[in-house]
Amino acid sequence: MNISNSMYSSWGNYNQVTDFNKLQGCTNPADLSYQIRRDIGARYITVENSAQRPIKVAITTYVSGPTPETLFTLSAGEVKHLGINSQGSTPQYIWILGYETGEPVSQPTLIRSTSNQLVLRDGIAKWFVQFFTRASFAAAK
Repeated sequence: MNISNSMYSSWGNYNQVTDFNKLQGCTNPADLSYQIRRDIGARYITVENSAQRPIKVAITTYVSGPTPETLFTLSAGEVKHLGINSQGSTPQYIWILGYETGEPVSQPTLIRSTSNQLVLRDGIAKWFVQFFTRASFAAAK
């Protein structure tokens, strides 16, 4: 499922979730190894499915309320490169939704400002998000 360049929002317009590669004008993250990243006012993260089965994902600015619509589906082992709200703006929550039902299979989780790699894990009782920080290049100022 493609994510358009427009903002996705369940409530209001403070929930920026876009395809990072399209924002940068490239087709693959490796393209960024030889070009300077554009300052687009979005924070780069990856969302990765480490399980052996697909899962649906939504990102919202609320933690309690109606179950949001699916933003994208991740196949087993798939990685999605996203641009989300910038540091210091409205906090966002990641929802892990069942592939068949579209209902939450874990608690909505705050996307930490200190992490840029979110790995979705299929636990014994429920799914969960494991946060990592991947080193990234920043041009000298």
